[in-house]
Amino acid sequence: GVSCIACVAGKYKSVAGSEDCRLCAPGKYSTHPGADSVDKCIVCDAGKYSNSFGADSVQTCLVCGAGTYSSAFGVTACLLCPSLSNSPSASISSAACRCNPGSTGDTVENCQVCQTGSYKEEAGSALCLLCAEGSS
Repeated sequence: GVSCIACVAGKYKSVAGSEDCRLCAPGKYSTHPGADSVDKCIVCDAGKYSNSFGADSVQTCLVCGAGTYSSAFGVTACLLCPSLSNSPSASISSAACRCNPGSTGDTVENCQVCQTGSYKEEAGSALCLLCAEGSS
């Protein structure tokens, strides 16, 4: 007779027969063997991503690095903050992106370098301050 073997974690099979088990798609993982539906593949949380096929652990969902974000679940890559802006790691929204020190803008999409003779020490949308007379 034919012996059946459960699909390993990270794979599933939703039909009976000799068809091979299928891999969970990137952005998802499955921790339990014997999964019988693609719905058993769990999506990575917002602020994380995974580009691994057949992932079998939540640890394959990696935190979005500084300067990136992910507002969606189950993504394979994080999105970059606009030019001259940054965000903390694990950011879940573009709102976490803020103009870098030394640049300013009314929105994060409009960050521009402070003009010569001015500065800004903190991240965010604050205005650049004029340098004291006699300094640059």
